[in-house]
Amino acid sequence: MKINQQNIRIIRNIALVPDKIFLMELESAHLSREAKPGQFIEVRCVQTLDPLLPRPFSIHDAEDNKIKILYQVVGEGTKLLSLKRPGDEISVLGPLGTGFSVDKKKKKAILFAGGMGAAPLYFLARKLIEKNIDVELYFGTRNKENLITINPFKKLGIKIHIASEDGSCGEKGMITCLLNNKVGAPIASSGQSIFTCGPRPMMKEIARWALKNNLTGQASLEKEMACGVGVCLGCVVKIKGDYKRVCKDGPVFDINEVDWEENENK
Repeated sequence: MKINQQNIRIIRNIALVPDKIFLMELESAHLSREAKPGQFIEVRCVQTLDPLLPRPFSIHDAEDNKIKILYQVVGEGTKLLSLKRPGDEISVLGPLGTGFSVDKKKKKAILFAGGMGAAPLYFLARKLIEKNIDVELYFGTRNKENLITINPFKKLGIKIHIASEDGSCGEKGMITCLLNNKVGAPIASSGQSIFTCGPRPMMKEIARWALKNNLTGQASLEKEMACGVGVCLGCVVKIKGDYKRVCKDGPVFDINEVDWEENENK
């Protein structure tokens, strides 16, 4: 895998939710060819030194000489990124990190996404389907506004279950309420893998459920990253028996190896 720093052209930058959630499509044969589900890119939102640091974004999809990122406006950097127009160029470093690994012997994959955690899981879902693996998505959100982020999953024709904190869509409650109501108690011999991305308290509960049911799984962690290549050590997390860098050793880790108690509030 080759990591390149390059200026690439913006094809589209669409507001899915006005002033809040955006889908950006970028032209890059290199990233399209090299990117794997679960990896990310570092984007310098402007050419000036303010904001100084680039921002990490999961690769939402990659094909046909293009990649996509799905992002939420949460600060000055993403606000400036949301103002970019087709034809503008931005500086991108990537693809970065260790992505998801797929066990072809597992014939079913259960995806758990919380909020913007859906961003890296679509690329994964599409690749799993290409490998003839059955995919099912469980999506948790605060309200129906964020439902826009799972529209691409619907086009894949997979089964989708939804939980919302305010009860405006799907079942009322946290995504973890679906573990017993919908998922039940799967058995490891049934050939299932789980993949998750979202708030850490959510992933902590999913990890407990996976361990209880002898399921293998992987979690994509989110962390502030300065360099993106493991040099600055600003994104270290506790893994059982060790500390590892989210940007270099992750962002994808074995769900049962993460020390969720230590990392929940960090």
